[in-house]
Amino acid sequence: MMMQAALFDIYQKFPVEEYGFWKELNDITYVGRQSAPQLEQNMIDGNIDIILYVIDFSSFAQVDFLTKILSAYTEVTVIVISGEGDYHKIRRAFLMGASDYLLVDDLEKNLKKSLVSLSGRKRSAYFSDKIYDKLNILSSHIFNGGDDVTLLVDDMVEKIYMDWNGDDIACQQVIEKVKLESYKLFVRKKPWLEKFIYKGHYVLDIGFDLKSKEELKSQLIQYYSDIDKLFKKYNVIDVNKTIYTIGKSIINNIDEKVSLDFVAADVYMNKTYISHIFKKMTGISFHDFLLDVKIERAKILLHYPAMTIGDISAMLNFCNTSYFGATFKRYTGYTPTEYRTWIRNNE
Repeated sequence: MMMQAALFDIYQKFPVEEYGFWKELNDITYVGRQSAPQLEQNMIDGNIDIILYVIDFSSFAQVDFLTKILSAYTEVTVIVISGEGDYHKIRRAFLMGASDYLLVDDLEKNLKKSLVSLSGRKRSAYFSDKIYDKLNILSSHIFNGGDDVTLLVDDMVEKIYMDWNGDDIACQQVIEKVKLESYKLFVRKKPWLEKFIYKGHYVLDIGFDLKSKEELKSQLIQYYSDIDKLFKKYNVIDVNKTIYTIGKSIINNIDEKVSLDFVAADVYMNKTYISHIFKKMTGISFHDFLLDVKIERAKILLHYPAMTIGDISAMLNFCNTSYFGATFKRYTGYTPTEYRTWIRNNE
């Protein structure tokens, strides 16, 4: 997954090979200053991914060559470098298809930012091409009632680290994207899961704490194992249309003051009938199912620091915060405060 960057600078003004940031770009390597024939042959051979193109717009030959590159070699990314900040020239470069336009002032700093941004976009493309099929296999495993996800997660993480040559920053960014795409994939297949999976954040910047491969692998195994258990537990509502209607009402309205009376009114059924049929078809009482859904929803809401424990208790219609705390601990083994601390230490 290493990208090759070359410089086209016929005036030899910019010693970009001396810029210190190249050692920090583990997935982009600088292959040197090249002439037009060298560049063209390397583009034909597929050996160049990024061209740093220093241009003088008064040179028709340079403009024509830039036009040729951008039209004939669309898979190559071009960063235009110029001493001219004229709006029309900048706009012209972007309309031609340039990826970025950098002025010579403070070039080293701005070139590094541009290359880091390109690297992030490359990781997203890599995710789409290489990893999504593994994620689909994993989701099918879960939705088809599979148990242990360890081997599938291990295979996915090892593939990422192999393709990115063990680059911790690149691998962590891809894995963050995996989690976001997982969320979207699971919710698309089963919309009711949206209330019970923490979406998290896809961090494109590199300003987060780096974790080891084993730490990331362990977190992913826990993440998918929790989804697997959740799906098995709540898949009981798929037993038939009536139970699905009742279960869907509970789940969709869990952030409201949902109760047996509320659900009966929502689905136009007698509440005694709901209690009877739900227990008969699922083996779980309506009230136990409702309480379980509230606790699972509370576990997600505790990810959000702006929500106090009192806010969560009131939203989920517990009679008071103490009862909420006692019930939460009975189901999870943690008090809400302890669970929030656990979240903070493990994300």
